[in-house]
Amino acid sequence: MSFNGCKTKKMNVLFLLVAFFVSVMYGCGDRMVKRNLSSDPKIDFLEDNMLDSAYSNVEYSRKLLRERMVQTSDSADYYRLIALYGKSFFPSADYDSVDYYFGRVRRFLGTSSHYSPYFENSLLTDIYTIEGNVQMALGRFDSATVCYEHAYYYCRQSNRTTLLPDICINLADAWSFRNRYDLTSHYYRRALFLCDSLELPEQQKIPVYYGLGHTYMSLRNFTLCDHYFGMADSLLPQMKVSERFTYYNNRGNSYYYRKDYSTALQYMRKAFATVAPYQHLKHQQELVKGNLGELFLLDGDLDSARLYIDESYDYFDKTGNRVFAYYLKILQMALALKTNHLSEALKS
Repeated sequence: MSFNGCKTKKMNVLFLLVAFFVSVMYGCGDRMVKRNLSSDPKIDFLEDNMLDSAYSNVEYSRKLLRERMVQTSDSADYYRLIALYGKSFFPSADYDSVDYYFGRVRRFLGTSSHYSPYFENSLLTDIYTIEGNVQMALGRFDSATVCYEHAYYYCRQSNRTTLLPDICINLADAWSFRNRYDLTSHYYRRALFLCDSLELPEQQKIPVYYGLGHTYMSLRNFTLCDHYFGMADSLLPQMKVSERFTYYNNRGNSYYYRKDYSTALQYMRKAFATVAPYQHLKHQQELVKGNLGELFLLDGDLDSARLYIDESYDYFDKTGNRVFAYYLKILQMALALKTNHLSEALKS
């Protein structure tokens, strides 16, 4: 198999890998809701703090949550904190911990009836959303779609309906992985409609704009692609770490498909620089390393290509993500052929 025959397949996966990291998990709209989920308003403050620090200082977020768990005596408040604590493990890709803490919350919901339907629906919205994110990170896109549909159902019955646009964004991303761009565009546009209907701030549309840019990139309509990426770029100062990372990565890939590898590399470097300072964002760092590795390979910088491709492959192989590891293995084979190491390519 030739390198040119492999690379497009590989990027069909890698350019999509990060689209879901801006999710309902930390939606802007949630700040605008009077939650009424607990008797302790300090928990609302803790959740808002986690919105701000989960992608930049996750250990600080967890410390505050642990301290509050010790202090609370109300079981509903306690399990709301447990749910928040479980959510905090998603950015650091500690999926076993996510599953453990969510399991505790589910058992509580199954055995206790002393709480409002809003409380249960709110927690189930969070749980199904993050579980969808985990399935996306593991390359299980069908399962992710089902999780997000459950999240949408429970969110509609909660008092956190301002999160509905974010869930639509997640559904759009999941359908994009399945190459259903009709449904991808449908859910992005529904997200825009909901943002306007709910009178949400313009910054909540950021992932919709670069998501539509990414969708039109996939359809090779670069005029509309640049239009929506430009709308996202105008909001760059308002972007969170995860949003800047996704924007840079996706826009870089739009230039990859135009074979403007120099511009693509500029954006990928910005994507990597965005997450490089944060140790707990290992997953995101390794995603963009895969893209950087291929761009270095195309540019003829084979030493850098080998470094980034091998590190990215080792990470995804170790964490059991077979889909991503497979495509990185293809890049390793291409690199071996490029350097005339036929035996190494055959071994791969």
